[in-house]
Amino acid sequence: MNKTKVLVLSLLTLAFCARNVHAQDPGTTVTLPVETGNNTSACSADGTPSYCNEAFPGFKTNPNNTSAQTQTVDPQPGHVSAEKLSALMYSGFTGKFLCEYQPWFDNVSPYNGHKDIGYDENMAATVEGQDNFMITEGCYVNFVDFYGTQDPSQAFNLATTVAVYKDLSTRTGTPLKLGILEDEGATIGICDDANYTLAQEESCVVTDIEADMAYINTNWEPSAAFWKDGGVPVIGFFGSAANYKPFAIPAADWNTMWGEIQAYTNTFKHPFKYIFQFGSYGSPSASGGEYGWPQPAVSSESNPQTQYWWCSPTGTACSGYLDYFYQQGAANPSDVTVGVVYKGFDDSNASWGSNRIIAQQCGQVLLNTAKEISALGYFGTSNQIPYVQIATWNDYEEGTEVETGIDNCYTISATVDQSTNKVNWTLPIETGQASYASLSTIHHFTVYYENPSDPTQTLTVLESGISRDATSYSLTKVPAGTWNIYVEMVGEPLILNRMSNPSTYTAP
Repeated sequence: MNKTKVLVLSLLTLAFCARNVHAQDPGTTVTLPVETGNNTSACSADGTPSYCNEAFPGFKTNPNNTSAQTQTVDPQPGHVSAEKLSALMYSGFTGKFLCEYQPWFDNVSPYNGHKDIGYDENMAATVEGQDNFMITEGCYVNFVDFYGTQDPSQAFNLATTVAVYKDLSTRTGTPLKLGILEDEGATIGICDDANYTLAQEESCVVTDIEADMAYINTNWEPSAAFWKDGGVPVIGFFGSAANYKPFAIPAADWNTMWGEIQAYTNTFKHPFKYIFQFGSYGSPSASGGEYGWPQPAVSSESNPQTQYWWCSPTGTACSGYLDYFYQQGAANPSDVTVGVVYKGFDDSNASWGSNRIIAQQCGQVLLNTAKEISALGYFGTSNQIPYVQIATWNDYEEGTEVETGIDNCYTISATVDQSTNKVNWTLPIETGQASYASLSTIHHFTVYYENPSDPTQTLTVLESGISRDATSYSLTKVPAGTWNIYVEMVGEPLILNRMSNPSTYTAP
């Protein structure tokens, strides 16, 4: 590689990381615009980040969902906590995070059949920004929802995936890996031919998936940038035999088909391991593991309680899906178990949506899904889960994206008490969210002081790491003079941070 190109890439990476450094140590400085501005890979304005040509305004739920707890399912991008994803997990967690990625967004009408969110994912700068932010948050795999190589109508998605690989393969040390989640959509578009018999449909699916695997094996798998589990390349599959038309593929045939695919890829220098969305371990027989996925229920105004079924699509205890998944994962230690963490679900903005909703509960669902992994002891410090998937990084249309951050429904208001030399703060709750906002979504508080005459608005850290339960902090260590005092609420991973108003303090 050209040395100048390496230097430019390195400088770009350093510049991005500098934007995301969170002030911690007393005496550390940062400017107010940086600490309150957009530090994500999402678009807050034309040119912010540089590859954006417009602001993403946020997506709301369907206006008919008047009882929906989460009215804004995808917030405008803001300043997201820099705490690593691992902080969501049980103590001693040693696993790695997969961040499931949608490759289809562009910003030129007709928007590739999807909503416009302000950026074009075919651009090298866009995927570089996505990868940078994933690394900042603690992702180990950019798990691309892959629409294959055979369907010409999916050329945009293929180009994005190629761009992701190119970016990751040119990074020193490959801190983030490319993972492939083969989507059923890679084959449905060309194999669901009304003139096909069932046998022809099945043959088409096998042929096309094998072609995709050959492409991956030739172009990506040899690279250190490709995700491997213990040296074995892993491929996910997203979809179901029942979704194929004109024939729903019978389970027995599906098993045979994947046996053929596995036999084909077993001829590769490094045979592939396949993982499937959890239904049952060992099905199909080619399965080398399972991953969890959100299980939303169809919501209705007549039964708004359905939106709170975050762990099961039937409203039963979590054993209905998540706990059973972890129980089965622990019982099959030779298979790869990929846990799942998500913020919620709302497909109001998807053209294929059916009003399925999992309320975010002001960030509590994010924390609850993470806690459920170890809740019943199936996984934990003594039996580590190897991988956890963030579902999803940027699926805006189904309301699962975390790229813009998650609103915990708090704001923050600070006042200085000159007589006691303290700053006090309260956490006003956004309208209508009183029963859902929770201190558990806060990681800590940071107190800053600022010279009110400084045009750079430089903030100096007085103290960070202040307990989430605190409501005041001593200002006795502030240097002599008159200052603006700010208090920042720093969220748990992926939660949006909030900065207070300035409050004047004169230190003796």
